[in-house]
Amino acid sequence: MARTVFTTEDGRSFGNDKAAAQRHANFLVYFDEGNRLSAQGNYDAAINAFNTALSIEKNYDAMHNISNVYIKKGDYDTAEKYVEGIDRLPHLVNHGRIHLKRNNLDKAIELFDKVIENESWARGQDGQQVALAFLYRGIIYSKQGNDKEAIRYFKNAYNRGREWEARNISEEAYKLLAEKGIQYDENYRKKEQEESSRKYFAEQAKQKNTKNTDSTSTFSTSKPITGKGILVGLVLGAICGLISTIAIGGIVDYFTGANIVKAHPFIWITVIAVIFLYVWLKRKWLWITILALPSLVGFYIMCFGVPSFLQKNEPKTEIAAPAKTATITAKSLNLRAEPRSNGTVVKSLKKNDIVTVISDNGDGWILVEYEGVQGYVSSQYITLKK
Repeated sequence: MARTVFTTEDGRSFGNDKAAAQRHANFLVYFDEGNRLSAQGNYDAAINAFNTALSIEKNYDAMHNISNVYIKKGDYDTAEKYVEGIDRLPHLVNHGRIHLKRNNLDKAIELFDKVIENESWARGQDGQQVALAFLYRGIIYSKQGNDKEAIRYFKNAYNRGREWEARNISEEAYKLLAEKGIQYDENYRKKEQEESSRKYFAEQAKQKNTKNTDSTSTFSTSKPITGKGILVGLVLGAICGLISTIAIGGIVDYFTGANIVKAHPFIWITVIAVIFLYVWLKRKWLWITILALPSLVGFYIMCFGVPSFLQKNEPKTEIAAPAKTATITAKSLNLRAEPRSNGTVVKSLKKNDIVTVISDNGDGWILVEYEGVQGYVSSQYITLKK
């Protein structure tokens, strides 16, 4: 048995729901009557017809059309009730028109711009609403004395009107452009489109060249600086700094015999970490790689020791065994906790004091002990006893 499908004059299908189809058919009677009366300028009768249609079925098109009638009557408060809060292009345009009539330009601009921003979603009648939004934005710019932008928006309104078969909008835009001294005919449009295409391809070529230049640069700020980015940079910088310090300290101290790096490891780690954080946030990838290389060397040294090709080949000079005791030759001499001239003073010694020598590394500082206190003294102010 064939299934009965109910449809109405506007092409809507209601399946086998005969009651719904009949209700919509009744709605269309009053809706069409309202449109006819509105076109004739019989606004009160049109409002009655639209209200009857809305009592049968809540319909956005009927709400939009009745708001149009109230706008024509100058009753903006009532017109606003039928479009306020409805996020559809026709209703947004009418809402913007209401604010334009009230000279509330900021709110009108906000609503018209919202319609223009959603142009990519426009279909059919909605495309005509986009053309209207361009037209009214041009009118607002003209009110503000910005003829350059007004002309640009009028041209867009003219083109959108032709695209969406809204001849009345194109004609209005053409008339407004003529008032600005521009005869926007087909020859003008063709010439303008050719110029626009030329500029477009020139800009594309410029962007391509810029992109190629940027690709060879070691500096890029394409990613924004975030809290997470700073944290990651600090962690990686600290790790890189630690391992790099081991590498640099191991190599420098190995060849110089000094404790330049190992004596102050945290300073070196901090310096490298801060540098790493900076280049990380600035996305200087080349320098990140350069900073990471000592880390790889340091990791290798930690695991396998100094490579044989870096080791010294000359025989090491044996240091003679230090004397057991030594005599202080200076009038007074500081016993220091560290082998350097600004080391912490742990005790003061006098001339002819006898100290016990603990070790002598040949670096100008001798580790001694005096009255149970150990520390370093400069070798030039003592005499070793054989």
